[in-house]
Amino acid sequence: NNNNNNNNNNNNKDAAHPAVVQEEEEEDAEPDADKILLDAVVIQQHPILVCNKTKALRTLKDARRFGHALVNEFRHHSDDIVLISTLKEKLKDKPALQERVMLTFDPNDVKQLSRKWVVSTVERVFRNRKTLSRSLADLESITNALGHFLTGASCFLMFFVLMLLFSQGDFAPIMVSVGTTLLAFSFIFAESARQVFASFIFIFVRYAYDIGDRVLLAGDPRAMYVKRIELMTTTFTYWDGRVASIPNYKLHDMFLINIRRSGGQTDELELAVHYTTPKHKLEEFKSRFKSFVAKNPNDFVYSDCDMVLTAFRQTNMITVSVYLAQKTNWQNGEHVLRRHMTLLFLKETCEDLNITYECVPQRNLVEMVNMPFPQGMRADIRSDLA
Repeated sequence: NNNNNNNNNNNNKDAAHPAVVQEEEEEDAEPDADKILLDAVVIQQHPILVCNKTKALRTLKDARRFGHALVNEFRHHSDDIVLISTLKEKLKDKPALQERVMLTFDPNDVKQLSRKWVVSTVERVFRNRKTLSRSLADLESITNALGHFLTGASCFLMFFVLMLLFSQGDFAPIMVSVGTTLLAFSFIFAESARQVFASFIFIFVRYAYDIGDRVLLAGDPRAMYVKRIELMTTTFTYWDGRVASIPNYKLHDMFLINIRRSGGQTDELELAVHYTTPKHKLEEFKSRFKSFVAKNPNDFVYSDCDMVLTAFRQTNMITVSVYLAQKTNWQNGEHVLRRHMTLLFLKETCEDLNITYECVPQRNLVEMVNMPFPQGMRADIRSDLA
C-alpha cells in the first residue's frame, strides 16, 4: 500500500509539472503588441459596457445613474447601504472579478458602502477611462508630428550630405553660396531649434503629466487641469473655465507639482480660541474630532489626523491647528467637500462646548481741540469737555 501511494504521488507530481512549467512560461512571456494596440483602440473608440454589455456609459450622467442602479440592486433592505458580504456572495463564482471589485469599492476595508461612496467611485472610474482615452489620442497626434519632423530632418541631412559630395568641380560655386545661406539660416533659427529640442525633452523624457492631471506651476497658486498635450504647446484649463496655452519649452524650465501622481495629502485648519478656555473643553474638543474622523474611514487616515495647540498670541488667543490627513490626493476635488464637512463639524462642536474667542478691548482716547460743540449738548457736559 505504501509503495502504491508513493507511485500515485509521483504520478500526480509528474502530471502537475507541465502545468507549472506552462504557468511560468506564461509569466515570462512578452506582452502581445497586437493585444495592447487592440486594447488602446477599444479604450479610444468604445464606451464602457455594463449590464451584460447591454448598456453603454457614454457620459458622466450615465455613470452616475449606473452607480445609483448598483445601490438599488445590492442595498441592504431599505437602507442606502451596500454590504461587502452581499457583493462577495454575488461574485463567489468569479474570484478574480470579486478581488477587483473589492479593491475598487472597498480599499479601506470598511465592510459597508454608502450610496454617495458607490456613485462617486463609479464616476471616478468613468473619468479615468475618459482621461486615458484622451491621453491615447494626444499621444497618437504627438507621435505623428514627431514622425513628420524626423522625416523633414532626414531630408535636410540627406541634402547636406549631397552638398558635401558635390562640393567640387563645376558645382563648387553653387555649393559655396548654398552653404553660406544655410549658415545664415542656422543663426536665424538657432533659438527655434533650441525650443523644439527642449519641447522634445519635456514631452518624451521628463513626461511631467498626462491628460486630466491637476498641476501647480511655479508662480501661480491656482491649480490647473491638463486639457490637451501637443508637440510644442500644452493647453490647461482653470476651474472657472478659463483656458491657457503654454509653450512646452517654457514648461521645461518650470517647477511643476503633479497632484494626480501625489499620494494622500493633508489639509490644515486653524482655529482661534480664548486663552481662558478650560483644559477639559480642549480635550473634549479633540476627543470629538477624533471620533468624527473615525466615522469617516473612506475620507481620512485616523492615525495621522490630529488637533494640537500651536501658538499663544497677544496674551489672549490660543491657536489650535487641525490636521486632516486624507486618503486620496486633491486631484478630483474631494478635499473641498471634506473641508466643508469638517468645518461644519468644528462649528457645531464649538457652539456645543461654548468655545469662543473675543478680541482684546481697545481703549480709544478722543481729544477735541477747537471743535464746535454739537447743538443740544448739555452745559455741564460742555464744561467737562472744555
